[in-house]
Amino acid sequence: MVIFSPPLSVPCSPGEVYYIEAQTKRTVDGSGHQHGVQIEFFNAAGTSLLSADNRVASTTWTKVALSLTAPAAAVRVQFTYWAHTNVVAQFDAIYARRAVDAAALIVGSPSIRVSRATSQSFTNTVTATMLYTTVSEDTDSAYSTGTGRFTVPANKGGYYLIFATVAWNAAFSFSTNIYVWVNNTAVRFFKGSPNGSGGQYDSLAVTGLLLLSAGDTVEIQATQNSGIAQNTVADGFANYFVMRRIA
Repeated sequence: MVIFSPPLSVPCSPGEVYYIEAQTKRTVDGSGHQHGVQIEFFNAAGTSLLSADNRVASTTWTKVALSLTAPAAAVRVQFTYWAHTNVVAQFDAIYARRAVDAAALIVGSPSIRVSRATSQSFTNTVTATMLYTTVSEDTDSAYSTGTGRFTVPANKGGYYLIFATVAWNAAFSFSTNIYVWVNNTAVRFFKGSPNGSGGQYDSLAVTGLLLLSAGDTVEIQATQNSGIAQNTVADGFANYFVMRRIA
């Protein structure tokens, strides 16, 4: 057996259905050896949990297709074009995708819009989670106002667009940072050096496109180095966090 490298490998969640198809034909070898497509699921340790393939021995262009459901503990799915040893095969128009149900086709699901209209204190040089306590939208009940965390629901992994702001209660001349944390690790950040102009407050924003799996947690964190504790401005239009799955 020959597995063409590198295969396509992406995150997945248990219960999700994946599909692959290809146009393929054998060009060399008259012994009837086969060629086709394969799907394989792996756990967090990299151990194979389940695999299946669809193979043909055709010497003319033939469509081969396969679908498979991710088993329990699956975190990654691998798509492969497969051919037997001593076969020279050609392929064209390989197509792989995740199947979705009708509920998942709702635009922007999951989606959250949260804000904070009261001040929050941040200790000097201590990075802490911004707690957005007013919920305007939470389609899947995935956001916790107590922890400030969004948890990706079961079967809702995918690409998420995120945007968040943190605004301090007055302008000042020291640095502040805003972060996007995924599973307790910073993955995006923006550093600001406020201008210190009187009568203004300073706001930082961070945005990004995240590829997330079911169970992943997302939160917004901030820090400041003024030398003393500082408060965010008490304004829900200045402190907000929006997040939406787009694919």
